Amino acid sequence: MTTKIEWAHVPGYRGETWNPVTGCSEISPGCKNCYAERMAKRLSRIPGSGYPAENPFGVRVHENRWRTPIKKKTPTAFFVCSMGDLFHPDVPRDAMMRVFNTAVKCPQHLFLLLTKRPDNALKLLHNWGLMPDPVLDSPPCGEWLPDNIWFGVTVENQEQADKRIPPLFAIPAAKRFISCEPMLSFVDIQYVLSTGLINQVICGGETGPGARPMSPDCARSLRDQCQAAGVPFFLKSRGEWGDEPFSSAGKAFPSVTMGGEQLFRCGKKLAGRLLDGKEWNEFPK
Repeated sequence: MTTKIEWAHVPGYRGETWNPVTGCSEISPGCKNCYAERMAKRLSRIPGSGYPAENPFGVRVHENRWRTPIKKKTPTAFFVCSMGDLFHPDVPRDAMMRVFNTAVKCPQHLFLLLTKRPDNALKLLHNWGLMPDPVLDSPPCGEWLPDNIWFGVTVENQEQADKRIPPLFAIPAAKRFISCEPMLSFVDIQYVLSTGLINQVICGGETGPGARPMSPDCARSLRDQCQAAGVPFFLKSRGEWGDEPFSSAGKAFPSVTMGGEQLFRCGKKLAGRLLDGKEWNEFPK
């Protein structure tokens, strides 16, 4: 499915989501206002959507979605499992392996994997190459993931950065990225960026009901760390809180002060994607 998620539109590729596995459960503060859980609940009201009314965000495998990438010839960047976490402990191991084997079968595409559970991914990849996919008839891949798999971790605060980035270093991906979304506080990853093992950093504010504001200073700090290290920086959005104080009808928006700046809950569209007057859309080469 074509996606509006900005960082999935890698130059030279069509941006889409692919959800052969959906569902997740709360693991850290960034999960509090999960957009995927909200969407799953909305979709559960549509017959045949694949999200049952009872526990719509429970982990499940969708057998009818496995061949989606194989049928596409146009080079596509797939954000894999945008509606869940592929490495959730309830996801069957063979389903995880089928994602990797699909990537082997489809070298024309990119597969963007983002997880809050890189330790589980690392455990799986210790056995990589031992389990060819009987459906796709894919051969074992060897010690390294194919070049068309980009692997990322979600880091919403310093605690999660310190916890999730070390396992990411050990994952043998051609490209590794960090997603600070929702960015809830300052994150210092200078030591990480200096290694040259991180190929992109994504930043974004929280959206939806109950969205917490992102301090522009937090985004600036992350941008400056990336620029100093020569790492591509991508600002997905400012979230729900921006610089616009009034609606088109003249209604004043609720406001907070962060870092000496006043932010207004004006909605994602008005908050926009500008940081100090510029859009940041940098990708790995």
